[in-house]
Amino acid sequence: MTLTDWTLALGGLGLLLLGMQLLTDGLKAAAGSHLQSYLERSTQTRLRAAFSGFTVTALVQSSSAVVVALLDFTNAGMLKLKQAAWVVFGSNVGTTMTAWIVALIGLKLNIGIVAWPLIGVGMLLQLVRRTDPLGSIGLAVAGFGVLFVGLDTLRDAFEQLVTVMPVGQLSISGPVGILLAVFAGALLTALVQSSSAALAIVLTASVSGVFSPLAGAAVVIGANIGTTVTALLASIGVALMWLLDERIFRRVESWYRLPPLRSGEPRFLDKTVLEIPAMGLNAVQQELNRVLRQYILRLRTLLKDEAALIETEEDIATGELLAHIQTYLTKLSAKQLHGDEALLLAELHTSHARLRDLRDIVEKLRAAKPEQIDASLNHQLREQLLELLNGADMKDRPESNWASLASSIRATRNLLRHTWLNRIAANELEPTEGAALMQLASMWERSAEIITALKT
Repeated sequence: MTLTDWTLALGGLGLLLLGMQLLTDGLKAAAGSHLQSYLERSTQTRLRAAFSGFTVTALVQSSSAVVVALLDFTNAGMLKLKQAAWVVFGSNVGTTMTAWIVALIGLKLNIGIVAWPLIGVGMLLQLVRRTDPLGSIGLAVAGFGVLFVGLDTLRDAFEQLVTVMPVGQLSISGPVGILLAVFAGALLTALVQSSSAALAIVLTASVSGVFSPLAGAAVVIGANIGTTVTALLASIGVALMWLLDERIFRRVESWYRLPPLRSGEPRFLDKTVLEIPAMGLNAVQQELNRVLRQYILRLRTLLKDEAALIETEEDIATGELLAHIQTYLTKLSAKQLHGDEALLLAELHTSHARLRDLRDIVEKLRAAKPEQIDASLNHQLREQLLELLNGADMKDRPESNWASLASSIRATRNLLRHTWLNRIAANELEPTEGAALMQLASMWERSAEIITALKT
């Protein structure tokens, strides 16, 4: 076997891994929020959850995309631990589809007839429709073609290897030989960091005559063990899980603890979620909602709303959390977002800026003396603000009602301003005190405007 043959084998391995990466990236980008909505709908029962994990992983050819989604949903409370676990069980089965595709298609056809047109058509789609989900699908199609070109290159290289290395030398016999082959498969998976790629290599080598059937089977087993020891144990115990899952998951969930109450740490932002920008955008929205709820509660407390005093909303270090959100938004901005995702990112940047303005206002109101806060509000303005900040009505409040409440608050603030100006002119109110009251009233009005803008 010449140096050219060795470089051919190395190049074939590189093309195989490159093709799998392009396929995964393209499908994840094309799926986006559709992957999220699919999992939300299809995890209501254990069987449906397992089947959804199998289906999504078989299509995307990467269990990492499923894990990213599960992280997002579980953190957000959309999925319970039990649902997420059954999706993982199905995902472990779905990862075997790569080997079946290679065995049934990639090693029996004239790959050039299929692979090269796939690469050409896929890249043409990616170039022409770069800003469209169809472009991501094109990238996946091209990746599929590159994957099989890599397989074809590997097969040619292995055929050259057979001429200088008799198959008999790699045949195995006895328990020790089988164990060594299993270890070799686990090591191969550890080196290429992908059981799917390892299985494709082993199948190609077996068909080319490098491995005997028994050796190939043992290496395949090792490849699966090398990447999914935990999943293998879970699969062995799946019957027990079916009977005991309620008890087990209740115990595990009882161990789970939220971050400290006074914390600026994000709950939904995760670096793995960045792999699917649609989910990253959703995570940012949830963190912004946490900050907004905190400011609304603080404003209601300043207004002496009795209901706000007994609420158990977490106490967030909002300045620290807003800084985390800004960093995350910067990372999302570095991604190639298109269409609705790009528009949503722009809206999130705007919402973040508004919340920073709201934070300044809330901090200034909290720094004011209690008697000044009381003097800056008459009964009408207080009731209007409390109505606007009523959390129970916010979700279903029509946009016209938001605008009407904001307009009423503005009108009441103007009346108060004229009253204070008249009292200053009549020497009934110190100018400095009057200016402070007018500034506080303007802050109340501005806070109402920002919250209205964020909610409509």
